[in-house]
Amino acid sequence: MYETDTKSPKYITIVNGFTHVGSASVSISLKGFKTPEMRKASTDLTLVALEGDSGLTVDQCVIVNSKLQKVWTLKSENRAHNNFFNSQISTSHKSVISQFPSSRNTLRFDAASVKVPNNKAAIITNGT
Repeated sequence: MYETDTKSPKYITIVNGFTHVGSASVSISLKGFKTPEMRKASTDLTLVALEGDSGLTVDQCVIVNSKLQKVWTLKSENRAHNNFFNSQISTSHKSVISQFPSSRNTLRFDAASVKVPNNKAAIITNGT
């Protein structure tokens, strides 16, 4: 952590949602999440899972904001909305294959960083 007068504050929230996921949905509460009151909110969500298998589909990661009554299914260029956990390490728009061994299939380990929309479809807004 550091302090600077030239950049806006960054809020970091860590949630331990480690749980077994079977055939039923699992909800993980993101309590303590904070957005700025006034300026534009910009959110990156980073997730790590031990489920990902590129051959198994129909897994999703969904954000629900009950206050706004909105739902957003996470996806990116390399993560389909219906196969989000697909055994890879990725940022919003690209796979990261600089690890050793260099592979797109990480044998059920997933690490994803995804931008959450803050346009008209925003699920996370100021003060939420």
